[in-house]
Amino acid sequence: MLLEIKDLKKHYAVRSGLLKTQRGIVRAVDGANLSVGKGETVGLVGESGCGKSTLARLVLGLEAPTSGEVLLNGTPLDQWDRIEQRRTVQMIFQDPYSSLNPRWKIGSIVREPLDIHKLGSPTERRAKALDILRRVGLGKEDADRYPHEFSGGQRQRVAIARALPLEPDLIVCDEPVSALDVSIRAQVLNLLKELQQEFGLAYLFISHDLSVIGHLCDRVAVMYLGRIVELSDRASFFHGPLHPYAKALLSAVPVPDPAKQRSHALLKGEPPSSMQPPTGCPFHPRCPEVMDICRTTRPDFLEVESGRSTACWLYTPQKD
Repeated sequence: MLLEIKDLKKHYAVRSGLLKTQRGIVRAVDGANLSVGKGETVGLVGESGCGKSTLARLVLGLEAPTSGEVLLNGTPLDQWDRIEQRRTVQMIFQDPYSSLNPRWKIGSIVREPLDIHKLGSPTERRAKALDILRRVGLGKEDADRYPHEFSGGQRQRVAIARALPLEPDLIVCDEPVSALDVSIRAQVLNLLKELQQEFGLAYLFISHDLSVIGHLCDRVAVMYLGRIVELSDRASFFHGPLHPYAKALLSAVPVPDPAKQRSHALLKGEPPSSMQPPTGCPFHPRCPEVMDICRTTRPDFLEVESGRSTACWLYTPQKD
């Protein structure tokens, strides 16, 4: 397995006052379990604030976990050489403008990873940067232009190109198409699929848009309040999700056929604070299928069908 996340937690202390007294703890990631295989695309979905981006930073090594493990090719992340880790995992950010240096030309931005790692001669680095720009649909003349001279879709192509020079095994995509026009999204998604086949890439793809997840991903992971609550293959998830929260997310997706209607699973209340999560199952205050055990005991994340796992008492054997 290329990437394995085991019971991963990231807690932040909340401090205030002159003496910076600790007032509480934000449980941004609170026991997440996930895996990504070589050449696979795993979609990560969930409401804003559920911990998706924090999980991405932990995978990249930009944050140190409070507990738990992140393994790359079976080796814990903290045992990796930093240079080798950067070659193995790269990221595509959400905003294709703020993530690019406005004072650098596009060619220099794409070539920068090769310059930092001193891979090849200057001539070879420039040639490789130009080749990668060509592969993402940009021309040789674009290398001498600045980010503000491009459209949003073109800037995101540059951001994708910047992730490729070190030939990574895994790319973390944090909402890479959410800032783009709908007409451009399909082009960028198709480009990601083409690059995946060409370079043998694996993607951890974070998105709010389930239609995007359905188009690109092999498996779907649903995150709620810092924890993965369902992991299923794409077909099974869209045919019938297991967890009540996943059911509610899918029911909110518009159906393109006006002759068809989908029943909506409306959730009551607002997502609870990650500073004061509910006892038991974190979803129980909003769950339409809540049971007494949900209010007191947190369910384990278990495989309930072949290739399908969930953290829900509806599918977990209850102890006598």
